[in-house]
Amino acid sequence: MGTLQKKSADKFIELMVESTPLLKLISFTTMSDPISSYPLLTLSRYKTRPIGRNTVASLQNVGDIMINFNAKEVVLPLVIPDSYIEDMESSHEKVANYIAKVFGMDMQYLFINGDMDATGSDDKTSLRKALNGITKQIATAGKTVDYPTAATELEKIKILVKALPETTLADPDLKILIGSGAYTSLWDEIANNSDSKALLMQNGVIKYRGKEVIEIPELSKITIINPGHIAGGICRDISIEKQRYPEARGSKVVCSARVDFQVVTEACLMEGDAE
Repeated sequence: MGTLQKKSADKFIELMVESTPLLKLISFTTMSDPISSYPLLTLSRYKTRPIGRNTVASLQNVGDIMINFNAKEVVLPLVIPDSYIEDMESSHEKVANYIAKVFGMDMQYLFINGDMDATGSDDKTSLRKALNGITKQIATAGKTVDYPTAATELEKIKILVKALPETTLADPDLKILIGSGAYTSLWDEIANNSDSKALLMQNGVIKYRGKEVIEIPELSKITIINPGHIAGGICRDISIEKQRYPEARGSKVVCSARVDFQVVTEACLMEGDAE
């Protein structure tokens, strides 16, 4: 093991993204360099093409919506038990899937809860300090809405939706992102109210005003956003190193990569604090 070849790195990133709810939704970019710019295609609107009998039609202002990444290095260790390695010995792909899934869930946690001002030195806090995630970035931009102390999860969603600009609310790709605990409470609220159940549950999927409610583990605040306006990036320069860890009857695998994350906050709202 060591630095992955380009083809292997792309496959590893694909496995990582597919194993996590949030990474599958957002505009996720595989970067060639730690410092680079990429167009955010979901926001490339109002492009003009001059039409004329004797002119070549060319798009103008194509690159005005750009995300500038300045990737930060994250180092994530995990321990794989001997029993798992023995069971998977005949399939390296299954071992790679296992590593990619754990790495992906850590990346998802960082993208949600990252806070460079966090205090503490435990592993989880150290990971949070790598960069600012969705919760911190939206709050810093002032895109939060407060709610009454006694508000239920459904009432919070209604408050957020009511506060959205009409142009944003009309976005067909708008999603309602909600943490696992709040999602369970919301499900129970709807299931116990026959009127809400008929209105909001469609084939086991919760929707409000046609916007799908998506469960995102470890998200602490209800967020309404077009996930395409969230940009995450990871460099292909990924290193995976393994060493024997006899005290744990397993092997320690350390993944290191350079990542960055940005939220375009003009068209989103997040749950604030109880009034």
